[in-house]
Amino acid sequence: ISSESGNKILHCVWRDITERKENEKSILQANSILEDVDSIILLTNSKGEVVFTSSCIKKLTGYHANEILGNKWWEATFVDKIESERIKNELINYLENGKVIRTTNHPRLLKCKDGTLRWFEWHNSRGIDNCIISVGYDIMEKKLVEQQLHNTLNNLENLVHARTEELEKALKQLEISLNKEKELGELKSRFVSTASHQFRTPLTVIKANIGLINMQVDSLSSEFKEKLSKVTSRIQSEVDRMTELMNDVLVLGRVNAGSIKPDFKPTNLIAIANEIASKYNDIQTDGRTINLVIKGKSYNIMLDGNLFEHTISNLISNAFKYSVGCPDPILTLSFEQKQVFISVKDFGIGIPPNDLQHLFQTFFRASNANDFPGTGLGVAIAKDYTELNGGAIRVTSKLNEGSEFTVVFKNK
Repeated sequence: ISSESGNKILHCVWRDITERKENEKSILQANSILEDVDSIILLTNSKGEVVFTSSCIKKLTGYHANEILGNKWWEATFVDKIESERIKNELINYLENGKVIRTTNHPRLLKCKDGTLRWFEWHNSRGIDNCIISVGYDIMEKKLVEQQLHNTLNNLENLVHARTEELEKALKQLEISLNKEKELGELKSRFVSTASHQFRTPLTVIKANIGLINMQVDSLSSEFKEKLSKVTSRIQSEVDRMTELMNDVLVLGRVNAGSIKPDFKPTNLIAIANEIASKYNDIQTDGRTINLVIKGKSYNIMLDGNLFEHTISNLISNAFKYSVGCPDPILTLSFEQKQVFISVKDFGIGIPPNDLQHLFQTFFRASNANDFPGTGLGVAIAKDYTELNGGAIRVTSKLNEGSEFTVVFKNK
């Protein structure tokens, strides 16, 4: 109040605090809303002192608002020592330098009244009158999930590491085993070759001497000549059987040792089939022939022609051998778009059902084949040759009605 002319004058200053009231109202409304939400609101003045806190702080930290108000933000009882310096540096930087604070997704630990630590994610922003508004969201559950995930990942990493070490050891052991197996295979191959050679030599000598004996038979008496002819014939038959066995064993040894490498090239199956059929038709003494049937539009196929020829020759030889006095065998080539089927069908003695599952095993002979010469290796070698050629072989048979072997190759 002043009095220059004797009159009393009243000076009044009006300040618009609408914005502040609106902010206070908004904070109160937010506080009311956040009562049921796991969040804390703190209002810090220009000195860094907490002047307001939402009431839900008690539910989340165990502290009453009165225990927080008036304290520096970074010195509040619920602030863990680990976080105190960080909060202090951030707020003082703003309070002293006036820089706007707006941090998001900033996790901090708060110390609850019972001594436990709880994670909150803080969002800070500038308010009116140089104040700082901080909102903390409870992310304890999220942190627990993150920790569980971290532990799971660590466990998985350790498990993968352990399994990797086991795999490396297993691969190393496998490599050692493969090297030993390779050495064993080479040794076996050399043994088979040597043994076959050692057997071939005396067999050749025996066969030659049988020929010399037969040359002298004509000078003998008819009675002795007949007896000697039977003996030499039997010896000749056994020599031939042993020679066949040695040949088959040698082939099987080379297959098992991995020394047979297929030479894949475009192959005309019909040309090979005609050649095989002609050869076998010429040597049959009973007038039978192998009937060749072609189905579909032919094409060349990628395989080893020599292996294919040996396979089909073996199957045709068996077809004639086990069907004496029966209708002619049939060789069928069926060309389809994606694969070709080669079947050799006879109408002979067939294979007993119980023997079918063992037919491709080495040295196995069907129970009704004892009266026929053979080594028990022919179809096993045919199977190995077919698989080396990238194909597959199967058999169907009915006792006393015949058998059908089918070889399948894909058109690559």
